[in-house]
Amino acid sequence: MLDSIQKLTPLVSNINKAEVLYTIQLGVFKNLDVEFNNNENTNFREVLTEKGNAYQIGAFTRYKKTTSFKEEIKKIGLKDVFLVPYYRDKERIGIKEALRLSNEEEFIKD
Repeated sequence: MLDSIQKLTPLVSNINKAEVLYTIQLGVFKNLDVEFNNNENTNFREVLTEKGNAYQIGAFTRYKKTTSFKEEIKKIGLKDVFLVPYYRDKERIGIKEALRLSNEEEFIKD
């Protein structure tokens, strides 16, 4: 399955300049023994949480592109994936805040 995801993952060249980055969270797992080498798998992120390790993929600068990628991930069998935005690739923020910061207010749903 990781091979399928890796094939779908586009590389983003200017992520260091982006104010907002979106990732897709694949899931949170306890006792999952997976090692990601940051040098080899630059599109994978492992985030330690109270509930377990969260695994995220991608580094997108546009909301629409991220949601399109999320739908492609669902097609390969991961149904509970969701979008996670970060401010300057460090601080997790809400989707509405991310949309405002990236000037994509047209996607804000009330």
